[in-house]
Amino acid sequence: MPPPALQHLGLIDLVASDPRPTFVVALPEQTRSKISHYSADILYRNPALQNSYTLDHSIASIPQDASHSPFWNWVTSPPSTPTSQTDASGPAPSNTQHSLPYLGVYWTRSIVLGQWVVMSGNETPPSSEPPRKVRIEGKEGETTRKYPQKSPLDNARLPSRKKSESKSPLLYRDESNPGLMIPVSDSEAEPFLDVVQNVDWESTSLGPMSDWPAQLQHTFNQLVSDSRPVALYWGPEYVTIYNEAFSKYCGARHPGLLGRPAPEAWPHLKTRLDEMTASPLKNYSNAEDESKFFIPLADGSHEETYVKSSMVPIVYDKKCLGIQHSLLEMTSRRLWERRMKMLIDLGEALVSTKDAKSYWSRTIEELERWSPTYDVPLAFLYSVADDESDISLSKYDCPKICHLEGSLGVPEGHTIAPQVLNLRETDEGMASIMRKSLDHRQPILLQTKDDTLPKSLLHGLAWRGFGDPCQAAIVLPIRPTKEEDAMGILFLGLNPRRPYDNDYRQFISLLSQKLTSSLASTVLLEEEARRRRNITEQAAYDNAMLKQRLEYQTEQTERSMQTFTAVADFIPVGMCFVDVEGNITFANDAWHHLEKVDLTKTDVRPWPECVVKEDLHILQESLDRLVESGRTETAEFRLRNGWVTEDSDGNSSVAPRWVLATFMPVRSSDGVIQSFTGCLSDVSIQKWQLEQEKLRKEEAIESKSAILHCTDAIIASLARVQDISDNSAPLTPTQNGSQGDEKSVSERSAEEKKLLEDSIENAETIVTCAQHQKRIVDDILTMSKLDSKLLAVTPCTVDPIQIVNGALKMFEVEARRVDIELTSYVDKSYKDLAYDYLDLDPSRVQQVLINLLTNALKFTKSGTTRNVTVGVKGSLEPPGEAMTVVQFIPRFCDVSEEYDQPALKGRTRPVYLLFEVKDTGQGLTVEEMGSLFNKFVQASAKTHTKYGGSGLGLFISRRLTELQNGAIGVSSQSGVGSTFAFYIEAYVPSEASRNEALAAAAAARLIAGVDGAEADGKRPCRDIRLQKHQDPGGNVRLDGILVVEDNLINQQITRRGLTDRGYMVDVANHGIEALDKLKRRQGGAPGLGLKAGSSRSGRSNMNPLPIAINLVLMDIEMPIQDGLTCTRIIRELEAEGEIFCASGGRIPIIAVTANARPEQVMEAKQAGCDDVMVKPYRIPELIEKMQVVVRRMGGLSPNSPVR
Repeated sequence: MPPPALQHLGLIDLVASDPRPTFVVALPEQTRSKISHYSADILYRNPALQNSYTLDHSIASIPQDASHSPFWNWVTSPPSTPTSQTDASGPAPSNTQHSLPYLGVYWTRSIVLGQWVVMSGNETPPSSEPPRKVRIEGKEGETTRKYPQKSPLDNARLPSRKKSESKSPLLYRDESNPGLMIPVSDSEAEPFLDVVQNVDWESTSLGPMSDWPAQLQHTFNQLVSDSRPVALYWGPEYVTIYNEAFSKYCGARHPGLLGRPAPEAWPHLKTRLDEMTASPLKNYSNAEDESKFFIPLADGSHEETYVKSSMVPIVYDKKCLGIQHSLLEMTSRRLWERRMKMLIDLGEALVSTKDAKSYWSRTIEELERWSPTYDVPLAFLYSVADDESDISLSKYDCPKICHLEGSLGVPEGHTIAPQVLNLRETDEGMASIMRKSLDHRQPILLQTKDDTLPKSLLHGLAWRGFGDPCQAAIVLPIRPTKEEDAMGILFLGLNPRRPYDNDYRQFISLLSQKLTSSLASTVLLEEEARRRRNITEQAAYDNAMLKQRLEYQTEQTERSMQTFTAVADFIPVGMCFVDVEGNITFANDAWHHLEKVDLTKTDVRPWPECVVKEDLHILQESLDRLVESGRTETAEFRLRNGWVTEDSDGNSSVAPRWVLATFMPVRSSDGVIQSFTGCLSDVSIQKWQLEQEKLRKEEAIESKSAILHCTDAIIASLARVQDISDNSAPLTPTQNGSQGDEKSVSERSAEEKKLLEDSIENAETIVTCAQHQKRIVDDILTMSKLDSKLLAVTPCTVDPIQIVNGALKMFEVEARRVDIELTSYVDKSYKDLAYDYLDLDPSRVQQVLINLLTNALKFTKSGTTRNVTVGVKGSLEPPGEAMTVVQFIPRFCDVSEEYDQPALKGRTRPVYLLFEVKDTGQGLTVEEMGSLFNKFVQASAKTHTKYGGSGLGLFISRRLTELQNGAIGVSSQSGVGSTFAFYIEAYVPSEASRNEALAAAAAARLIAGVDGAEADGKRPCRDIRLQKHQDPGGNVRLDGILVVEDNLINQQITRRGLTDRGYMVDVANHGIEALDKLKRRQGGAPGLGLKAGSSRSGRSNMNPLPIAINLVLMDIEMPIQDGLTCTRIIRELEAEGEIFCASGGRIPIIAVTANARPEQVMEAKQAGCDDVMVKPYRIPELIEKMQVVVRRMGGLSPNSPVR
């Protein structure tokens, strides 16, 4: 059962899609009942058959033409019924045959449902058809095989004859070989032989085939077996016999010419045949010639054909029995030669056209000149232009107008070719075809049989060539290129006596290509001519303008040179031009002033004479890089002539003259370096100012250190006074051994108490002033680092709550003096994070908190309610309105490089910490809040007068938070108070860093003697208590500390601060002295040395044994030998066993430096230092650092240097 999709497939669908010529015949009822064959008719011819014009007309005429009765009888025979009917044309083929050659085509017959006959044509016999055999019995009983014939549709070329054949064209027959006899044909005989055998030979002079002489039979056998077209004219009447290949040239007269005398069929051959028969030996050399003739077709038309014919007499016993006529097909060659010549002539003629108008006229002229005119029976040519009129009312969407440029065979005014065709509006003539062709790239074929070429338009035309009306025509759109629109349309009638086959299609394709390429050349030539004219006109105009501009430019150049010289001499920057040899070719006055060279000498090389010898290599390396890379280079170096400056007191000082040189290559138009331009900028004052700033910075650091040490000393003194007071308070008259009056004792105690309170108050005032001065110095140093982009963020693992506690402790004294309550709280958002330690820079965070607390205390101390609260919050996202009421201000700078911090790069898992400082001060207005956080800007003009300050604190806080990827802001209400808040990025530390921080915290708690501060809820700040480190028995343990410091003030303050707290201290002025003391210690017993409080300064008047050194405080920058060098030597001596820690093992070394940059800290640790203490510092901070280092190295062992 076939699929459902195929069940609805019809017979016509199948036949229409068949590429073979096919037609369908219906078998009427009477045909099926074996009555008549002529009542049937052709019902359908498929497109493949209709496209073959000649074959289609021949098939269509078969039912009405009795000459085709044998073939038609075979087509219309009922299924499986033998047919023996005979007519004048001979018996019809058997209906059991499935294939039969006819009209040059092998037809295959198929019967569908006993009602329809489907005839399909093939160029070769179907593969299912076996080769036919023809038995030819000779006198000796020989049997030969005849191979099936090829169809003439194969168009096979005839092979050339051999030389031996051309020399002996006569065919002789010997009596010893009388020839072969043709037996009666059976059902396997060739169809063409059936046609031959059905000829009435008895009525001819040859008689029945069985009576043919042996020579004729032998010649006939060769003839039918030959694939070449061959005819045989036998006997005195020249009876015609030919093979199947020759039947093609007989056209519709086949098979009627078989058995007829040749002169009747071709009268022009009569004379020639007689001459050859009479004198075969005399005329054989002229027996070959070429001729043109027209094959009559079944529809009455003719086909133009060219053949080369050859006639050879057949001689037997020196008598001409007949003439063999062979043909060689020459049509394709002759037509190709003719058409190629036409194309060549057309191409040569169109080459000389210069514009489109001459191109059209020349094309028509060449088409008219073609000879013969067979291939141009009709032609007309239109040019195509755009129609720019309004298209709103157009009939067709084709805005083109066609103008008739010429015609051939078209009378003037004929409807087929109007002078003008508006393709947007008209249907006149061939307008519809013209519109269609504009959208096609290939030629369009028009035919009368399918009405694409209307016959009504062909009346009244003057046909050229053969004078026959065209049955087909070609419409050629002519485009310069494939992408462009058609510029012309050629209508060309096709040769009516040639089929539109592959050769004809190829000729039309070549014609289209020739016209297209020629038009493209013409358009390009026309465009080139127009462009050349435009160029010529433009060149003339440009020359005139160039001359005028040259004059103007010359004048401007002279003025520019004057201006340049004046400016070059005026500017303070030295300028020079240097050639490739290194000679100065031009230099202005400033350059000569800097270099101090002769103004008249410009072709010199002054660098060795002018540059300081130590810096000459810097200049030379810069020039070498300039020549090598071809890029701008800069260099800073000193000149020999000094730079003189005066200070505010009028004192002169001489400093090196520094210049910044910039060299730039000057290239030619092809990129070759021709010279160099150099600029010298005097940067001596900048270098001098930088040096002065560096000196001031160092002085500020030293001053800050001194202030801190002084503060520590005051606090220590206060502690001792407090101890004295505590010890003297409980004395009673009995305990003092005094028997005086109780009133006298009471009065003396009141005086001592009053004196003690005054001392404490004065000391607190001193501490407050010292802290204030320290903050000013810190702000100045921070601003200097910010301006120089030297401020670095150095994260370490810390407890953020302890940072807040530390900041609050710094303000406890000041808050107590002005009666302000300091409180702090930890928000739930921070507790939810569950991070007790984070990586951040505690010093930068504390500096911001100090600035905000300073402002909070400053503006709160005059209020009625005096509260300052510090809060801590946490989040995994940047804080927003949900966490705080503060509006954060934008970044100070939009350039991301401004905030690059190498220590923060590559950090992941950020945690955002938010710090809030709330006060109950006077508050701020909206206008005042808008001016905050700028450099040297305060809330209002009265702020400095009333409260003091520099306006730097908030600006520094802003920059510090931004450097830590955070922001700062304020929310305030006038008369109520203010809330300042900032957030930073912190990071989750590694497990190792957290463990180290926990150990350090444990050590700090042991040092302080108190537990860690609680993290939840608000709590009041606790008093700072300086406690001495005691062993379990209460005795102060005095282990040895070596202070290596070149500054005697710092040295004495550090020594005094430590000895006052119960430590044994020794000092050294530089690294060599420190090494000497460490080596001398080896000779003394551990644990021996000076008592606490003994005077010790590097020299001892009492000359005691060296103390046991258990820790070294090493200053980095010292004369004679610096701290890093000394540290390296100590580590080398430790490795050799020459020195060691008094308590055993490695000596703890803490580097002391004012430079806190990460590179310097790393350099100190690489040299062998165990940690770094940054100046300035307080003694409690130093003690805590020592405890952390020692406990990290040796734990809480009995031999630890500090406990």
